[in-house]
Amino acid sequence: MRRDLFPVEIIEVAAILLDGRTLGPRGEFHSFVRPTEHPRLDPFCVELTGIEQWQVDSAPLLGDVLPRMQAWLEGLGALAEGASLLPITWTDWDLKVCLETECEWRKLPRPPHLRRWCNLKQLYMARYRRTSNLRKCVEAAGLTWQGRQHSGLDDTRNTAALAARMVRDGCVLRVTDCFKEPASQQQQQQHPGSQSSQGEAGASATAGGGALRQTVLQLAPSAAAGDAATAAVPGTAAAAAASRQQGPGSAVGTGDAGIAAAAAPSATSVTLTAAAVEVPLYDSSGRWLGRCLCGVAAHFRTTKKPGANLGRQFYSCGRWTISDRSRQCDFFAWADQLQLAPGAVGAAASTGVGGGASPSVTKAGAKRRR
Repeated sequence: MRRDLFPVEIIEVAAILLDGRTLGPRGEFHSFVRPTEHPRLDPFCVELTGIEQWQVDSAPLLGDVLPRMQAWLEGLGALAEGASLLPITWTDWDLKVCLETECEWRKLPRPPHLRRWCNLKQLYMARYRRTSNLRKCVEAAGLTWQGRQHSGLDDTRNTAALAARMVRDGCVLRVTDCFKEPASQQQQQQHPGSQSSQGEAGASATAGGGALRQTVLQLAPSAAAGDAATAAVPGTAAAAAASRQQGPGSAVGTGDAGIAAAAAPSATSVTLTAAAVEVPLYDSSGRWLGRCLCGVAAHFRTTKKPGANLGRQFYSCGRWTISDRSRQCDFFAWADQLQLAPGAVGAAASTGVGGGASPSVTKAGAKRRR
């Protein structure tokens, strides 16, 4: 089973809209997405996500799903004039890497409301001084996990529940990252589905090799400015304080791996849970599988820069080359801080790190959900 196919393709989009005052759900959006470059789902992907081949075979393309999701948000007033939309994600992967990369190579217009976001995992770690995968964080918050793990819609519902719990616990959501330059005006004026068939021609030619690690992009709405209970309500002192903490244009609210959109008048917020079910980096025992965020075998390297780490060995993106740095992910891990899983696809055999150089696993360089 090949693990080095590129590009990664989104095969599921899910979203939940939460009421900003009650933190109750106002609606859900869900759609499977048809992959075109490697249309046959990899068996590992099917087992992990529960998505079956027939579900994506009849699904619309990403270029059609994104406008439908935007229309859904507009219908609920989340994108009305004067509204402030804050995407909330579990790690930066979903919007910064996954969606951005696919929109780039498919030549699709980037949704303008997804150009900045709040990394909920980052806030969770800062508030509770601990972190883990999404399910463990949900359960650590005293919530019961609902549904199937790695299912786009179920992950979205659980992340929304975690976001609401964090807001009730006094957490204020803020922008943690953004694209430095917004998508060009010319690109935004393109018809949303104008390039939706990009890559279609090559689909049949590669159908037999489908071992791609398809991505599940969950866009799950969360609560924002004025969330219930301890959340700040517009016009109150708490709201003013939260606004000062967040900075201009940010939204106060709860978001579980998704996007929180706060409509100023009604305090309605949306969390587009970008729960990309990417290739897992670690097994159930916390041992590294030898992959970077791109889903390919990570490169084994040695530090050559003079300093305290000179000669120290590390792993980084398997797609990085000195001549083309555009397709790299930001995976990084010191070799002596990793515990490798049996059969790890990386260059573990030559490192001497083996199956247990350290009982702990450093995931700081691998900013992923799982």
